[in-house]
Amino acid sequence: MRIGRSGPRRVYCVGLPKCGTHSLAAMFAGACRAAHEPDAEPLLPLLAQARSGSLPVGELRSFFRSRDRRLALDLESNHLLASFVPHLLDAFPRARFVVLVRGCHDWIDSMISDQLNLRTWDGYQRWHVVYDEYMVRDGRLFPPQERILEDLDLYPLAHYIRYWCEEPQAIMRGLPPGSVLALRTEDLGAAVPRIASFVGVSAEAVATERSHSYRSPQKHSVLDSIDSEYLERLIEAHAGQATEWRDRLASSAG
Repeated sequence: MRIGRSGPRRVYCVGLPKCGTHSLAAMFAGACRAAHEPDAEPLLPLLAQARSGSLPVGELRSFFRSRDRRLALDLESNHLLASFVPHLLDAFPRARFVVLVRGCHDWIDSMISDQLNLRTWDGYQRWHVVYDEYMVRDGRLFPPQERILEDLDLYPLAHYIRYWCEEPQAIMRGLPPGSVLALRTEDLGAAVPRIASFVGVSAEAVATERSHSYRSPQKHSVLDSIDSEYLERLIEAHAGQATEWRDRLASSAG
């Protein structure tokens, strides 16, 4: 039973999809028991309830402890778990969390390419509901400048930006001081010594060269079809909502 084990700490890398969770797992796979999105399917039907708060904390304690024993991981890198942080802390009060944050423009561009690429995958319909849960809350109303997003059956830019602003903030707000390491995705390779210390493994065992392990099979560059000034104004208009987690990033820098 791993609930109170010694050795590397129990660490969860959470945050938004397309922020480097795949790369982090690949980097640490040789240093400890690490995996990217293992056993994800059972989390999907619980996601909406977890995000709405309708699942009381404590109700998933047995679920996550059983899952933990089965997977036997030291580091799980999985954006889905961001929605279950209160339940993970309930099951494992001493757990630690790495939160990766990527620049907004690059993140939206990568998300759109990923969504379009996933449409060729047999399991797309099961995962499409995840994106709807993350980004659709009040209907999809597309301004004229975003016609291409509507034609591609994607989401309005405001929905991407709002999720990018609010999700890291919600994650970090719920974590005890000292239990979270917030990092920029672009700093992932340079931050290996700090992450290794946080996880409790030797930095020499970490495969730094894998810091860009997962690249999109096709880059669609949809944002190139949208006026750049319009996009930057939208990002700037929402940027104030991200103050809290930007402060956490700044305090974690070094």
